[in-house]
Amino acid sequence: MPNSERPSVLVVEDRPSVLLLVATVLERACEVLTASRGEEALGIVGSRPLDVVLTDVRMPGASGFDVLRAVTERSPETQVVLMTAYANIPDAVAAIKLGAYDYVAKPVDADELALVIARAVEQARLEAGGLDGGGAAREGGRFGEAGELAGAPACFHTAVEQARARASREYLTALMQTYAGNVTRAAARAGMTRESLHRVLRKYGVHAERSGNAPRGEPAARGDGAV
Repeated sequence: MPNSERPSVLVVEDRPSVLLLVATVLERACEVLTASRGEEALGIVGSRPLDVVLTDVRMPGASGFDVLRAVTERSPETQVVLMTAYANIPDAVAAIKLGAYDYVAKPVDADELALVIARAVEQARLEAGGLDGGGAAREGGRFGEAGELAGAPACFHTAVEQARARASREYLTALMQTYAGNVTRAAARAGMTRESLHRVLRKYGVHAERSGNAPRGEPAARGDGAV
């Protein structure tokens, strides 16, 4: 796991325009490595510390499933997030059964992408034992661990959607409590802009102004909690 606070994310995507878009969204908060082919990603995984691998599912040659298997074998604390076209979401759901952390649907929503990566980074550092103890990571962990994703395959997609929405709400709630409703500091921790964080707070019904517990040893922030 990287020693620096800046998380390391490998983005694997065979379409240059999508690769550039995703890298641009993430590079403000993360050290971003890119690979345009699955085989290239396989050469990187395990050769250096990574917090998250964000990979397309369907690519010529090695697929996102191949990348997921390599991460599981070589760097199990690294979290894998899948990218897939909406019509191919069953592929990403199948990958979650194999141990992927989450997925994002194409076309990529920048706010949701930033949120998913923030949650995945927290989970990676929690599993690696390098977390500073922030509540956001404890609440935003792998959402399949509690068994809520068990059941018939036909219901699995719905279960995933419900579980990931709950995990996002819990992560955002804990994040805002950690920073006492201070959106600026919470956004910095999550690697998001204030505007982006405001949007996902509204989407998941989390009210920053109701998060009143200040971090240990720090006073509660004033005047920065309205959503």
